[in-house]
Amino acid sequence: MKNLVFNKALVLVFSLLIFFFIFSGCTDQRETEEKTVQKIYSSFLTQEVKNKSVQKQIHLRGKANPRKKKVTIVSEVQGKVLTPQKPLKEGVYFNRGELLLQVDNTDSKLNLYASKSRFIAAINKVMSTIKLDYPTEYEKWAEYLDNYKIEDELKKLPEVQITELRNYLTVNGIFDMYYSVKGLENQLSKYDVIVPFNGVITKAYIQAGEMLSPNKLIAELNSTDEFEVETSVSLKDLKYLNVGKKIKLYNRDLNKHYQGKIKRINRKLDNNTQMATVYLSLKNSSLMEGMFLEGNIETEIEQKGVPISRKLLKRNNEVYVIRDSIVSLVKVDVLINSDNEVYVSGLMDYDLLINEIVSTPINGIKAVSKN
Repeated sequence: MKNLVFNKALVLVFSLLIFFFIFSGCTDQRETEEKTVQKIYSSFLTQEVKNKSVQKQIHLRGKANPRKKKVTIVSEVQGKVLTPQKPLKEGVYFNRGELLLQVDNTDSKLNLYASKSRFIAAINKVMSTIKLDYPTEYEKWAEYLDNYKIEDELKKLPEVQITELRNYLTVNGIFDMYYSVKGLENQLSKYDVIVPFNGVITKAYIQAGEMLSPNKLIAELNSTDEFEVETSVSLKDLKYLNVGKKIKLYNRDLNKHYQGKIKRINRKLDNNTQMATVYLSLKNSSLMEGMFLEGNIETEIEQKGVPISRKLLKRNNEVYVIRDSIVSLVKVDVLINSDNEVYVSGLMDYDLLINEIVSTPINGIKAVSKN
């Protein structure tokens, strides 16, 4: 009897153990399956796409560069550099016609005055002959002498129409001395270095008090009269552009706007990118070489688009969307470009746009919205 009871108890214990192991195994399997599901489906913040009509804009961007090439100013004379009105330093602006630099011209000026005196003396020497042999010419030569001032630029000689008089003046060296004086005047003008256009010094090589010699570098000057921005436009957008069309450009760092217009369009496409080069013209003295500018040109074309964060755009204007629980990389067309967001076309209504920055490739994985 006791053995029978013991056997029943033993069977009961084994039954309980078997049930426990079976139950634990099912629980572990269910947890494993749940973890597997969690690993298969990733979750992301999403934005449901709802397209609306927007006016297409063409986004242009590029770096500003002076339209005129950088000018290197070189000395043509020898002498001591005098103290300039403005410091000859990088970043200093000058207006067209302003004195950039002055070199001591004392010796050159005295040499010019001496040559002028010899020239006037030579004319006085032939005046008696002109009065006797060419009386009709005497008055204008006398007037020339009366109006002469050594400090002034030498005036043009009276016109000589009589061949004999011209030969007489030539033999007496009048023309030779006249052109020698004009050459010295031209040389004297080079002691004052005048700015050829509105610009800013980008490199200064000499300072006041230094000795200049011919062909010595003085400074590099960048024009601020007009800047150009070189940009590229796709073939499909080129038809909306024409020379003279205005565009408002802006710099993000300065948060400043600049008015420009299309100056030139190169109708030859780049073989690799199939893009056309467009040149924009801007006139603003606050622009700097290499400044990055961008802007939009409006068109009359209306298209369906949706606003999204600029940060969601991948290379080649692509975004991630979830369609049928699968992540797809979809190429979009940018319709409007603004500071923080862009309007894009190419997405379907009710697409789930992944609305967070993804640093690793996720194209093709299974995903759900975590919203």
